[in-house]
Amino acid sequence: VLAANQNGIYMPMMTAAAEVEAVVTALLRDGSAAGDDIAQLKIFWEQAADMDALRAAGYSEVNPYLERISAAASLEELNAVLTAEDFPFSPYLTMPVAPLSLNEENGVWIYPALSLTSDFANGMNNYTELATDAASLSQEISSLDRTEYLLGVLTALGVEAENIGSTILDLFNTEVSYINKTYSEATAALADYGYISDAPQRLSSEELAGFCSRFPLAETLKKFGKDKASAYIVLYPDWLKALDALWTEENLDRLKLLTGYKVLMEVSPFLSPDYVNEMRAQNGKAPLDKATNPWYVCNRVDTFGHLLGKIYAKQVLGSELKEKLTAITQELVDTYRTLLNETEWLSAESREKALEK
Repeated sequence: VLAANQNGIYMPMMTAAAEVEAVVTALLRDGSAAGDDIAQLKIFWEQAADMDALRAAGYSEVNPYLERISAAASLEELNAVLTAEDFPFSPYLTMPVAPLSLNEENGVWIYPALSLTSDFANGMNNYTELATDAASLSQEISSLDRTEYLLGVLTALGVEAENIGSTILDLFNTEVSYINKTYSEATAALADYGYISDAPQRLSSEELAGFCSRFPLAETLKKFGKDKASAYIVLYPDWLKALDALWTEENLDRLKLLTGYKVLMEVSPFLSPDYVNEMRAQNGKAPLDKATNPWYVCNRVDTFGHLLGKIYAKQVLGSELKEKLTAITQELVDTYRTLLNETEWLSAESREKALEK
């Protein structure tokens, strides 16, 4: 496959993504896929297709939540907002439920969302030093996909146009001053595989509690029904500790603005498509319309992306291919296990840890 696609290994995946979109969209339209979860998906799908209603609503549905954030007069009150049952957002943590390893029950994976660089700069490797001034930081982000989002969201939060640059600079440098990591994009990717010393590790709920003394981690997990997992895996544990260090009364005003910013960034793709289309136009992409916007907003990890994948796997690929891929995967695992057991230069401790990973 790779030999036939000399343009790079991502080309086959991009082609497959277009195929999956076309096939699943057709299945949803002709009624081939059914079930309670798919009924919920179709409601969301139809709402995303009503472009006029999305434009008319603007941020009106979100404003009450933003007002609650803004009204918090202390860190305790901000924590109460974030952990309230009727506050549906998790601005600082992504917490997917997934198998802890092959042939093992599900656990909770925790991704600390403390990376403003994904919006203000270009990757985690920019978390190495403070930005010098608003003009240079704004110039750095000017060519990025999310620039239109960023400016529109800060304006919606009430930041005056002449203060946007200094606000971005302050928020960016606040995070960098706590994180100050030297991760490159390569080492961050390796962390996902447990390759570096501060890589993710399997934790019990008691061990996880030790990461945060100020940020309401335990309460957030409980609110979303994820406090009873058999185990947890934290990606970039140092970042979770940095988030806790950032969570102080001194930073309250910054945290309120940052929380509102993250909430609006989370919901922006599901509201008016205008900012998205401005961004797409800058990148030479066709604007989203009533036919394409539903897939754009539904095929996401925080909406129905997993369900869309299940629909494709069940309706198109079938159980036979699943069994075949499971067998191939197990064969790979068994092969690595054999190689590790036969590698003489590994110490017993290193071999044990490698086998566990």
